[in-house]
Amino acid sequence: MDKYTVRDSSGSVDVTASSNAYAAALTLWVTENEIPSDDIAMAVDSVLDSAAGKRVAMPSLLNFAAQELGADVSSLQAISTRIHEYVTAQVKAEKLFVVKGVGGGVSKERPVKKSA
Repeated sequence: MDKYTVRDSSGSVDVTASSNAYAAALTLWVTENEIPSDDIAMAVDSVLDSAAGKRVAMPSLLNFAAQELGADVSSLQAISTRIHEYVTAQVKAEKLFVVKGVGGGVSKERPVKKSA
């Protein structure tokens, strides 16, 4: 907190100036550390397009998409987590589909329901 706390001439905390200092630092951090969703979308699409017509197991999708984004040993976990969050959101929005179990995985195509 103290790192971004700005005090006025009387020594009191200037909440507005402190908020602005934190906002500027956070914006810089995001610029340097966050991966844009569009980049993640392109990496996921690239992996799924390379396996057109097939489902890709989630661990494989995360690994290959992370490689597309230039992940290395130190960043793999963080990037994989971010990709997983993206894929989960796309599944909820029904833009990607997950089939669980043997032969399951992620695909762009809605799974065909088997009739009884």
